[in-house]
This record gives sequence, structure tokens and C-alpha cells, in this order.
Amino acid sequence: MENLQVEELKIVISDLTAKMEMFEIIERDLETAKKLLKDADKPVLMQVQADEIAIEVDKAVQRIDFSDENNYDIELSIDYNNTIIIDSIEMTAIDDITESICDYVLNYFRITE
Repeated sequence: MENLQVEELKIVISDLTAKMEMFEIIERDLETAKKLLKDADKPVLMQVQADEIAIEVDKAVQRIDFSDENNYDIELSIDYNNTIIIDSIEMTAIDDITESICDYVLNYFRITE
């Protein structure tokens, strides 16, 4: 390649640029095909159904009492100013929340065996 003239180098650069652009197109097509394959086994859900599920989830979440202190494990400590501080808060009602949301969502469907 060292002995190539300027015009020949321009042609080589042009060819390599075209190949690189083609590679980028192939790469995008590959990513699209991978996404389609990933989504191929998913059940189909219409937008109206997705909206209804979102409404049911919202209803379930609205029903949860996040202010109930019995739903949390709280660890307290005293800092160097003799002030009580919260070291950590852990929600212990995760199973109840999950069950509530699932109940609302599953009630939207007619479930068969």
C-alpha cells in the first residue's frame, strides 16, 4: 500500500468507508433481529389490556398502607451529638404488597387450566 498514488488511496478510503457503513447497517439489523427473537415467545398484549393492568396495579398500590409502622423494620442509633438517627429502614410487607398487586391484576383475567 505504500506505493499507491493519491487517487488510489482516495479510492481505498472510499471503499473502506462504504464497507464500514455497510457493517453499521448489518449491526443494526442484527440488533433488531435479536430483539425480535427475544420478543417472539412473549404473549401478545394489546395496549388496552396493558392500560387495564396498569389501572389494576395502581388500585392495588393505593390500597397499601405505607404509613403503617408495622410494615417496616427500623434500626435506630445515637450519633455523636446524642441525637437518635435511623440507620436503616427495611420494608417487611413486601409479600403483602406482591400478593395485593397480583390479586388485582389476576382478577382482571379469566384464568384457565
